[in-house]
Amino acid sequence: MVVQMKQPSKPTRAQKEIISNNNLVPDHWMVISESRDTLEIISRRSSRRKVLIK
Repeated sequence: MVVQMKQPSKPTRAQKEIISNNNLVPDHWMVISESRDTLEIISRRSSRRKVLIK
C-alpha cells in the first residue's frame, strides 16, 4: 500500500535514516510517498525526484 501525500512533508527520524543510508543529506529532501519497501523523495532545491529502496 502506497501512502501518497497531498504535498511533500518533512521526513521522520526513520525516514531520515533511510535517506542518510543512501548517502544523501536528509535536510535537503522532502517525502512524497512511502510504501512498504520504497520511499519517494523530492529535493527542496532542484525539485528532483528519487525513489529509495528501504
